[in-house]
Amino acid sequence: MQHHRTLVVNVLLSVLAVLTGAAWAGRPLGVDDANIDDKGTGHVEAWFSREAGSANVFNVAPAYSPWEAVELSGQLTRDRTNSVTLSALLARARITESRPSGCNVLVALGAQHANPGGNQPFGYTALTCNRGEFALHANLGAAKPSGGSSYGTWGIALERDHGDLVGHVEAFGQEGVGPTFQVGARKSVARNWQIDGTVGRTAGDTIFSVGFKVDF
Repeated sequence: MQHHRTLVVNVLLSVLAVLTGAAWAGRPLGVDDANIDDKGTGHVEAWFSREAGSANVFNVAPAYSPWEAVELSGQLTRDRTNSVTLSALLARARITESRPSGCNVLVALGAQHANPGGNQPFGYTALTCNRGEFALHANLGAAKPSGGSSYGTWGIALERDHGDLVGHVEAFGQEGVGPTFQVGARKSVARNWQIDGTVGRTAGDTIFSVGFKVDF
């Protein structure tokens, strides 16, 4: 039983490290983008996800930009199936001038904690290139689990803007683990509100998520 719990915790820590974009990127992307909220504004995202192994996971992630091109984020994740709680904090900073048509670069540093489990610092770089109605996002990073060896993370996503509806395809993963493939969409439904969802495959399992985002 203890071995099983340790395995579950390690898997969830790895998943959260890979999926930091699910919180830090605009929902419902799993790959982060290089966009930052305007100074003095923020947002809250909340979503339910069905992860590998039929785990039911609830998430909430607030974010706020106290300074120009800097965003502070948090995430609370509860895996009801395996009785594991994860929390994370992240600082994101865009290091290039904002370019609506062109490429932007962002760097991020954070840490996460699993209960039961341990702490895990992580960091990554995000690149976003915009051209017309298309946006390409790419991530490259690393994480260091408590008591374990560090490993690399990666992700790539392509978005297409259809006005109030934005769709995407993406792939992401970590060193030594097979990739996750995912498609998703988000839609504006009212001022400052959106609904979103994803469906994908990982490790032979079908996964999905549904959620919303509110800006303030």
